[in-house]
This record gives sequence, structure tokens and C-alpha cells, in this order.
Amino acid sequence: MFKFIRDMLRGSADRKSSSGFDIYEARVQKTGRSRWEWFLYDGAGHLVMQGIERRRSAAIYAKNRALFLLLSNRRISR
Repeated sequence: MFKFIRDMLRGSADRKSSSGFDIYEARVQKTGRSRWEWFLYDGAGHLVMQGIERRRSAAIYAKNRALFLLLSNRRISR
């Protein structure tokens, strides 16, 4: 279901906003007749995770779930 592209537990300055929070972009794209692909990118535009689903609603759910899991596992730096 999830394809991890790079280790997300490492800190990176290019993924932080000016306020110090991580920035991610999530999108869903139709890639075939019954194929929807979802992507998660970091603030620098690097692909972090991706997945493929048969229904659009399933792709949106998987994208949101991956983003939630990613954000819930981040360490908070002070």
C-alpha cells in the first residue's frame, strides 16, 4: 500500500517553513481507466510516498492516512 521513498525520520532544513513546521504537499492523479495514484511531496518537492488504488475515494483515503501517519510519527524539535 505505501511505498517509502526516503527515510522520513531524518531532519532536513529544506522541508521547514519560516515558522519551523514541516511542509508537505499531497495530490491524487488519475493514471488509467480504473487506476488512481496518490503522492506525498516534502517542501522541497521531493517525492516522499506514493501509492496506487482502484477507486478515487480509496486513493484520497490512503493519501490522507499516509499524511496523518507521517505527521504523527515526526519528532518535535524545540
